[in-house]
Amino acid sequence: LVFPLTIHGNGATLIRDESAEPFRFFELMINSALTMDNVTLQNGDVGEEGWGGAIFASNASLHLTGVRFVNNRADNGGGIYFTFAALTIQDCEFTGNHAYFRGGGIFFDSARSSFNNTEFIGNTAGSQGAAISSESATIVIEESLFLKNVVNGTRGGALYLEHVNVAIARSEFYQNQSGWVGGAIYINNPVTSGTSDDEGDPLD
Repeated sequence: LVFPLTIHGNGATLIRDESAEPFRFFELMINSALTMDNVTLQNGDVGEEGWGGAIFASNASLHLTGVRFVNNRADNGGGIYFTFAALTIQDCEFTGNHAYFRGGGIFFDSARSSFNNTEFIGNTAGSQGAAISSESATIVIEESLFLKNVVNGTRGGALYLEHVNVAIARSEFYQNQSGWVGGAIYINNPVTSGTSDDEGDPLD
């Protein structure tokens, strides 16, 4: 996509046949915007080196309501790979998505994001963040569920967050697993050395 697009799915399912060649459903480029509701994206697959199994977005805004991501696969961002814009997720579901490296449900960086009343169930990742993996972002998560997400590698069974401003409210985490630390949540916000209070917050 290179222009704004609105899709009202009316309960439709877009499904890639498992015998088909690898492909994703949507790719958003600079200054485009996708607003989508009430649709299922299932079995998107870009292989072990591709990013964004169902949706890839760079320098574009993405607003999703009532969208289900089921069994999508990629290296980073099994369901969605997103960078450099605003991401809004409302009343959505991420189930059974897989990232060979990071972000079984979603991988995003350098972005503002909000998740409201959204479920992440049974997603997996090879290394970090089975539900969400994010860096250098502002994140708000409200009234959402993280259930049985599993990282086979090291960190963040549900969430892997690095260099973030994050607020989580009225959300539930059950039976998420990590191979090392952060069964539910792993956050790494390092303090920059050589700074003082007079110089302000180094993360700013």
